[in-house]
Amino acid sequence: MSKLLPKKFGEKLDVDTHIDLVARVKAMTPQQRLERAAELLEEGRRYLPLLAKHRAEQEAKVIEHEQYANEERKIPGKVVLDPASGPPVPKG
Repeated sequence: MSKLLPKKFGEKLDVDTHIDLVARVKAMTPQQRLERAAELLEEGRRYLPLLAKHRAEQEAKVIEHEQYANEERKIPGKVVLDPASGPPVPKG
């Protein structure tokens, strides 16, 4: 089973995995560390378009919600709760 998700499947966390990583990094030359860091950065950059897409979708949801809320306020006879003014009051 993968050492990456041990808790999800009820296994005990393998502390040796962390120690092995530290030992591997300590054993690297400075050049190898720089190369590995560059590899990790490149892997992270591949996710940036997905992050941008997710943020755009979330922003669209907020805008859609705000537009819906504004439309709700325009309905005659609709009771609107305005936190700034206190209890709900009939509009219309």
